[in-house]
Amino acid sequence: MALVDSQRFSPATPDAEAECFLSHRIGRDVTNRRLATNPVVSKARLAEAIGWIYAAFVGHPSDARTWPRLDPLAPHAEVLAWAADVDRIVNPTGRLLSALGTLFDAKAQYRRSEKLMRRALAIDEASLGADHPDVATHLNNLAALLNATNRLAEAEPRMRRARPSGEASLG
Repeated sequence: MALVDSQRFSPATPDAEAECFLSHRIGRDVTNRRLATNPVVSKARLAEAIGWIYAAFVGHPSDARTWPRLDPLAPHAEVLAWAADVDRIVNPTGRLLSALGTLFDAKAQYRRSEKLMRRALAIDEASLGADHPDVATHLNNLAALLNATNRLAEAEPRMRRARPSGEASLG
């Protein structure tokens, strides 16, 4: 009985069904206000959170067998990735945006996917260089999405641009 009473006043309560903890809204508000007053701490915590969510985003997003794990993470990953992008946290933001884009592409959510894929490409191209294999992969994925949405004139130059980088890195 004492445990039940103490949980009633706890700032975090276990949610056995979702295998997570739910934090009290006052605790979230205090944390958000504290982070808002110290941008250095806020950016460090955001970088830490984006790393955690990227580490939890396990499995290939185009494989439907991984969707039960990825689907509950996707909304949180998307919010964190956009926030990290605003704060110019490059790593692993580009990779996470790309993985989310692949997930939404596999689910035929093309408009949402395209936005994520384009941003992932821009981040990695700026940080890794135009000839990096990851940039070639992003170009190829974006070209495939554009092809799937029947925008062949937009897809072809991206595919042509991805080919030399892919051949140089993969043979």
